[in-house]
Amino acid sequence: MLLRATGYKSTKQQRFRIYLTNSLEEHHPDTGTLFASWLSSEANEANHIKRDTPVMVVLGNPPYSVSSSNKSEWIEKLMVDYKKNLNEKNINPLSDDYIKFIRYGQYFIEKNGEGILAYISNNSFIDGIIHRQMRKNLLETFDKIYILNLQCCGF
Repeated sequence: MLLRATGYKSTKQQRFRIYLTNSLEEHHPDTGTLFASWLSSEANEANHIKRDTPVMVVLGNPPYSVSSSNKSEWIEKLMVDYKKNLNEKNINPLSDDYIKFIRYGQYFIEKNGEGILAYISNNSFIDGIIHRQMRKNLLETFDKIYILNLQCCGF
């Protein structure tokens, strides 16, 4: 309704491209009928986006959870890039969901060859000792990195 109020005219019935899915899971084969046809259709459309659609911008405010229950094999394989060669006793904080979402976004931008990753997130990765491989990996992937750290200002 807001779009129509600003003069937008749709040429066909089109949905906003927002899908119900777990972003930290890889696409799945055809899901068939799960609980209802609308849910099956939603899952199939989300899988198409994950598998076949170039992602130019990843934008979000990921959850922060060191005790993450998002442990799919797909995201855990991607996280190896941030955890290798650390020789630290406790690397569990690298399993925080916000770090997984950064890696998720990085994956899709890498896959596309260009794009923008923009998150409001925790700032522990900026200078955390165990985050050095993460920073190195991000610096190797992106041409430019801009960080606006609001933590320093006492907000």
